[in-house]
Amino acid sequence: MRIGTNPAKENNKMILNSYHRIIVPVFIPNLEEDYFKDSFDILKINLESILLTIHDKTRVSIYNNGSCKIVSDYLNALFSTEDKVDQYLISKVNIGKINAIYSIVKSNLEPLFTITDADVFFKSGWQQEVEKVFENFPKAGIVSPVPFSTMFKSNFGNLNYWEAFVRSKLKVIEVPNPEGLRHFEESIGRKMFKETHYKQFISLVHKNGQAVLGSGHFVCTVRTQIFRKGPNFPTQFKMGGKVMTDYIDKPNNDAGFLRLATVSNGAYHMGNRIESWMLEEIKELKKATDISKPINERINFNVKPYSIVAKWLSSVFYKLFLRTSFGKRLFLKYVGIKDPDY
Repeated sequence: MRIGTNPAKENNKMILNSYHRIIVPVFIPNLEEDYFKDSFDILKINLESILLTIHDKTRVSIYNNGSCKIVSDYLNALFSTEDKVDQYLISKVNIGKINAIYSIVKSNLEPLFTITDADVFFKSGWQQEVEKVFENFPKAGIVSPVPFSTMFKSNFGNLNYWEAFVRSKLKVIEVPNPEGLRHFEESIGRKMFKETHYKQFISLVHKNGQAVLGSGHFVCTVRTQIFRKGPNFPTQFKMGGKVMTDYIDKPNNDAGFLRLATVSNGAYHMGNRIESWMLEEIKELKKATDISKPINERINFNVKPYSIVAKWLSSVFYKLFLRTSFGKRLFLKYVGIKDPDY
C-alpha cells in the first residue's frame, strides 16, 4: 500500500541550469587489439579538453557503449567526481553511435547539443566561436568547430545559399589555419583536399558575423529542433555515413536550417594513436588557468526555420549550380574563386 503523497508531485517542474550539452559516446571494448591500444589515453585527453574549455552553462553526457572494465571504471569515477558530467549511461553491448546520441537527446532539455567522437581534442575558445555562429546566423541548425573547404558542395547545405541571397552574402576568405586541414588528413590517414582548398574558404557574412559553408559531423553542435525531424525509431547499424545522414544531416535540411562551421579551427581529430603534440596541447591547456569562457545570452533558441518554398528554391539552385560542371564553374566565378579545381 501507499501512505501519503510523493513530495515530488508538489514541485514537479524541472529546472534547467544549462543550455548546452556535450554528448560523448564511448566504445573501447578492449585495450589489446592494435586498433584500440591507445584509445583509453586518447579518451582521457578528449574528456579533459572538454572539461577545461566549456563554460558554466554546459553539462556533459557520456554513453558507455560496451567498453572494457578499465575504461568503465574511469568513466564511473569521473561521473562521481566531476559536477559537469551529470549524466552517465551504460550499455553492456554496443548499441551504435547514433542510438546512444538519440537516447541522450531524448532525455534532456538543452537547446544545443554538441555531439563528438571520443577522439577529438577541443581547443580553448571553441565553444564561444560555435555559439557566436548561432548568434550571428539565427537559422543555423548545425555548426562545427572544424571548417572544411569542400563542404560547400554538400547537398545537405542547400539552405546556406538561400541565406546568402536573402539575408547574408557569400565571400571568399583566406584559410586562417591551413595546417588544421592537413592535420585532419593525417589523422584519418587519407588525402581529402587539393592544394587550392588550403588557401580559401567560401563563407557567409552578415554584419560582423562570418561562417564557413557546410560542416562535417565527427564533432558538431546541433539545435534540439533537428532531432525532432529525425526518425522515431532506432537504427540497426552501429555506425557509418548513411546512419549520420539519416539521423543528423537530412533532419537538419528537412527542418529548414543552415549547416555551417566556424572560420577558426577549434578542435582536432586525434585518431587512435597517441602523438607528442596531443600531450603538449593538453599540458598547455591545463596551464592556462585564466581561460575566458563567457556565456552567450544572445542566441535565439526559438527561431523560425526557413519555409518549404525556400527549401525548394535552394534545392533547385543546388542542382543547377553545384551538381553540374558548367554550373559549378559559374558559381565559383561568381563568388571569386579563380581555380577551376576548387
